Amino acid sequence: MIIGIVGLFVVLLLIGGFWFGMRRRDKESRPPRPDEQPRRPDHRTEIQESGQHGADRFPENGHALTPYELSDRGNEVIPPPEDEHRRD
Repeated sequence: MIIGIVGLFVVLLLIGGFWFGMRRRDKESRPPRPDEQPRRPDHRTEIQESGQHGADRFPENGHALTPYELSDRGNEVIPPPEDEHRRD
């Protein structure tokens, strides 16, 4: 009996939350239409080829490397420096 009342309360709480969210969304302003969008500044209209990251082009052979073709550079274990005062 008590489980049914708690379940009904949870369902009513969820329905109320959904209804409240829909009312808040209806009060928000609508998104701007394409003709209402702000215009891009003139100095930003040109596509700049020389970026900081360089060109996004494939290698000379025409395909990108897969993770298995990459080298293990950077994954090698560097031993700690030898310490004369270290006990063994």
